[in-house]
Amino acid sequence: MNNAKNAPLQWGGLLVSLAGLVYCLTALTERGSQALCITSGCNLFKQVTIFGFSPWWFGAGAFLLIALLSLQSRRVLAFGAAMFFLALDTVFLGAMLFSAPCVSCLGAGLLFFLAVLALRVKPDFMHKTASPSRASGVVFFIWGVLFCANAATAFNELVPLKSLENPANSSFTVYFSPTCPACREAVLALGGKAAFYAVSKEAGDLLKIARLEDMLAEGMDLKTALPAMLAEAEGPGWLNYHISTKRALLLEWQLLRNKARLAHGGFTALPVVQSNGFPRALSGGSSARAGQPGQSGELQTPAHGGQSFPGASPGNPLSNILDGGIGQCIEGAQEPCD
Repeated sequence: MNNAKNAPLQWGGLLVSLAGLVYCLTALTERGSQALCITSGCNLFKQVTIFGFSPWWFGAGAFLLIALLSLQSRRVLAFGAAMFFLALDTVFLGAMLFSAPCVSCLGAGLLFFLAVLALRVKPDFMHKTASPSRASGVVFFIWGVLFCANAATAFNELVPLKSLENPANSSFTVYFSPTCPACREAVLALGGKAAFYAVSKEAGDLLKIARLEDMLAEGMDLKTALPAMLAEAEGPGWLNYHISTKRALLLEWQLLRNKARLAHGGFTALPVVQSNGFPRALSGGSSARAGQPGQSGELQTPAHGGQSFPGASPGNPLSNILDGGIGQCIEGAQEPCD
């Protein structure tokens, strides 16, 4: 009892745990949640509950426990509690690595780590004070690896991809290669209406994309610049077009990030056209309403292999698109771009 009363107050652990408590309570507020939620994983994990409560309530309770133990100078118990919560955070970091990065969650995990560092017993070789156990070292190592991996993923998400053309309020996103025939059709069809991101599929694509950037910087739109660039690439003067090594490396990195985004989504062919919503033109113009003649949403018209698609009919543009196939550049095609 006397030793406990005479033990020094654990200021480091107390201050860090109080900071963590305030951090978690801030994340529970609507304004604080909006300020801290800057990556996709934040919105994803915001919907997760444990026994009907937000995980931030449990985080606040964990930091409050560490703070109370530090306030009572219970260094060993406070350190044990911090290590336990850091181990739980290690499991959460593993789950987050295979889902989506959450920057606000990384902030809470970093505060748990700082609490452990503030409370750990430093080795005293003169008095042979025991250093942290091997199990603690293993937790530190695994937590550090997972934290750095998640931080790198979050950084990659926060740094925006480089687009060639991105009109305001565009509902479409198109990934294309300048040497892909189907991609040229996508540019002509959606130019000025979509955000376009270039992907390098062949050795010469880097210079062609660089030339597209030059033309767009001169004021041309992508629908005009792409055919003009391809015409230049077929001419004898194309051999004289060069870019600096610095620009080539930067552009290579930007194109690699675009390609990595596609690979992460499982896309293997170009172009990739993503829509933020369903275009009304594909369903015949107006939305189908129950009870209106000719607007039934039931499976009616047989399609490929005897299967049917919702709302398909001879006059439905969606049916025409499905029957007409998809233009894409894949390996083994008549005009491959791989």
